[in-house]
Amino acid sequence: MYCVEICSSRIGRCNDCFFPSTSRLWISLPLSVLPNSYNLSSFIKAILLGSKGIDLPHITSRLENLVTARTLQPLEAVADTDIAAFLRNERENAIITAVEDSKRRTCEEVDKLFWKQQQAEWEQRKQHLLSAFTHTGTDLLNINAQQQESVVTVPRTVGGLSSTLSSEETAYVKVIQQYNKEVLQGGIRPNLPEALNVAMSDLGDQGISDLWSLVHCITEVPISVGGDAAQARTTSRVQAALVKQARGYLEKSYGSYMSTVVYSHLERAKLGGVPGLVPLVRAYLDVILPKQTIPTLEDGVAGNAPVWPLIYFCLRAGGAKSVLETLADNGSPSVVEILNALELYEKSDSNKLPPDVEKKLRMSYKRLIKNSADPFKRAVYCILSHCDPHDDHVDIATTTDDYLWIKLCVVDCDISPSASTSSSSSILQESLSLNQLQNLLYEQYGKAFA
Repeated sequence: MYCVEICSSRIGRCNDCFFPSTSRLWISLPLSVLPNSYNLSSFIKAILLGSKGIDLPHITSRLENLVTARTLQPLEAVADTDIAAFLRNERENAIITAVEDSKRRTCEEVDKLFWKQQQAEWEQRKQHLLSAFTHTGTDLLNINAQQQESVVTVPRTVGGLSSTLSSEETAYVKVIQQYNKEVLQGGIRPNLPEALNVAMSDLGDQGISDLWSLVHCITEVPISVGGDAAQARTTSRVQAALVKQARGYLEKSYGSYMSTVVYSHLERAKLGGVPGLVPLVRAYLDVILPKQTIPTLEDGVAGNAPVWPLIYFCLRAGGAKSVLETLADNGSPSVVEILNALELYEKSDSNKLPPDVEKKLRMSYKRLIKNSADPFKRAVYCILSHCDPHDDHVDIATTTDDYLWIKLCVVDCDISPSASTSSSSSILQESLSLNQLQNLLYEQYGKAFA
């Protein structure tokens, strides 16, 4: 009867009405039926919690089985005057911080080593796959890619076979194919820029040939094996090698240009049959030097040519050694001074004079040569003594190559970039670093003067 009444009382009842109903039901029971007080209270609680899905008799054992994550215990509060507790807390803080930092660094290092090893394994696997495709065999898959026409050329026949590559592209493909073949065979890695330079020179396109000649020249600069490459490029050794290679390229190009001009004007040049740089420069001066400028030139002639233009253009073509014997016939004090300097200049691997000789030439330039009417004489003194680097010599530097060559001749690679930005204005006027030249060409002149 009571069960029916209890079940009927639950019908349509909410949780707020449930507790009073159960209480009235248990009070109305006879005393013989009621258990002791402890069991009665536990039974009432079990019914109430059971409506929420909680098993009260087993809740204690379940709470004991819960496992909580270990956490760092908070440090106990320390009074302002408790020095011992303060020092203990500081010590524990330092230990905890060190442990956390060590854990973080260890995780980062492990993660870095893992990805490095992963990358190395993938690279090794890639090399194995590439090596497998280089060998011939019947067990390899025969993958025939569909031939597509080039977007820049029309189909043509090369060597009896249909090809969509131009002559330039075919030359590139042959060089790259040979390079990859030698690399995969594990031999000595060939010089790719040199091979491309040789291949492009056979095409007959002067623009492409000049481009790869420049690339081949610049790639001869020594590279840094270890360390930061960007930082290595700012060292004086690398900058000096870069300047030397750039000067060599400009000098070689100008020598070819002089030969082209002379052989294009043989009637005016009067080259003669004696080979060498000095006869070539003399014939070149007969073509390009205006007759009205000859009276303004100083210190006479050498080798039947004005002495200072002869020296300048020999330097411009990279043949300072060739002009030494010719200058011996001229006894002018300035020519004798430059002759002695040129002998030391040719013996130097860095294209720099000894400090005492350079200082002497600078003093002569400031006292006598700076106001000279001969522009070639001023330029020769500036080039050899690295003085007055901000003079553009517009009278003789009529092209971009001439301007760059003169600036590279007076660049001082021993000046660090930090010193070039922090030095006084008087020091900056006496020297020119490579960093300053780069900023001058990029920021001040830019593409408008290219």
